[in-house]
Amino acid sequence: MRTIATTDLYFLGDLHGNFRALRQLIKKQKLKKAHIIQVGDFGVGYQSFLSDLKAMEKLNALLESAAIHLYVLRGNHDNPAYFTGPVPRPLDQSCISFVEDYTVLEINQMKILLIGGAISIDRKLQQEGVHYWKEEVLNYNEAKLAAMRNIDLVVTHSAPNFAPPYHFGELVMSFARNDASLVDDLHEERALLSKMYECLKQEPSNKLKYWLYGHFHSANQARYEDTEMVLIGVNELVKF
Repeated sequence: MRTIATTDLYFLGDLHGNFRALRQLIKKQKLKKAHIIQVGDFGVGYQSFLSDLKAMEKLNALLESAAIHLYVLRGNHDNPAYFTGPVPRPLDQSCISFVEDYTVLEINQMKILLIGGAISIDRKLQQEGVHYWKEEVLNYNEAKLAAMRNIDLVVTHSAPNFAPPYHFGELVMSFARNDASLVDDLHEERALLSKMYECLKQEPSNKLKYWLYGHFHSANQARYEDTEMVLIGVNELVKF
């Protein structure tokens, strides 16, 4: 667990490689001395490693000048290899951390659990290891979940099935016409995220006041039991 002193905290939606949009948001809002948690689909792995590294170095220069630290969660449109292994990881910078699943950050006296991964609905159209990775899916680890204590906020890429959106749209169904198991796999993924919620709630110290996620390319909010479920839209930066 990494403990961070009191600071402004922001959450950032899917970027899909649009790092220029993030730089513009930081400049437009004149952000300083803050921490940003990005909810996955950052967009690394779709170009060469050297191109990704150059993009991270350019972004890091701005973050460093503004005293901002960015934590990047693993989405389904990210190469999973950049989010595992010894720290610093291949694309890590002084102000950019690619976080491993089940990392816990403590910011502003809140314990924040980070778990990435999801299914790509276009998986049948992509070349494995180029724009699609078998390891990109949700990594459900009940032993790690059961060991969690005092969790206030959870960040995942996808969402439990009791959070919006509640139904699969036409885009999903269009890909499902050529992917016979897609809908069942998506239902199973969201059911696992719901099971994740229930597992965490079994521990009384886990308050789960908020659950933030991206993946669905829109913004929405709903309440489930005592937890505020917050869907963050593409390129959306939300101050917490």
